[in-house]
Amino acid sequence: MKKASVKRQEEQLKQAKKTARLLKILITLVTLLLGVGIWYLFELSKSPSLDDKIVIMLDAGCDQKHPSSSGYVSEVEYSEKLVDVLEKKLKKDRNFEVVLSHEAGSNMSSLHRVDKMSELACDLVVSVHVNGSYQDSKSGMKIYASDKNEKSLAFANVLQEELGKDAFVGYLYYVPVDENTFEVVESVEVMEYETKPIFGKGKIPVVYVNTYYGSNVEEASYYNSEEGLEHVSDAYVRAIQRTFANN
Repeated sequence: MKKASVKRQEEQLKQAKKTARLLKILITLVTLLLGVGIWYLFELSKSPSLDDKIVIMLDAGCDQKHPSSSGYVSEVEYSEKLVDVLEKKLKKDRNFEVVLSHEAGSNMSSLHRVDKMSELACDLVVSVHVNGSYQDSKSGMKIYASDKNEKSLAFANVLQEELGKDAFVGYLYYVPVDENTFEVVESVEVMEYETKPIFGKGKIPVVYVNTYYGSNVEEASYYNSEEGLEHVSDAYVRAIQRTFANN
């Protein structure tokens, strides 16, 4: 009888120890889950709400209906590629709500793009393009700002700094030559002529960037390379972050 009693006590002791271990594991798991939950709520509280986010619109120049081949490249293919890379990078910053003027492969007129940026009350619109010329030696970046929006020109200057390029920063106008023709004119001064339709009425900061000359084989090769795409997209991200650093 004594041996049976001792055996039962040993089994009860083992069971008690096993229960204690399971209880300890359970308490540890609950504590861990609570910790993760508290951390998640804390991180969530730091994230801006949708209403507080800065709305950045990315506009791939031209579209499938008007692909605008520029020398050695297709403008629409390059602009969609750069916008895709830039969108992914900007979405990593929780301060920004990134929207596209139109999806890759779709068509949208400049006027409809202007309507969309107004509807979404965008804080900045970046319109990406490729330049072209009959002279294959022409090179350089062109960053055009809206002549009716000071923030547009301010961002254009910051972007030029971040790109580290000797890019032209200013305005672009269509100056009439006669009733049927006009001349495209770049200016650092505001002029009373028509400009790019994408600038709309100037209520929203828009920059129109001719990234490079597609007719220049060296520029086309570099800017379409992984190195070129990384350089340009990183510069855009830094410029946008600098511009809205105090918001």
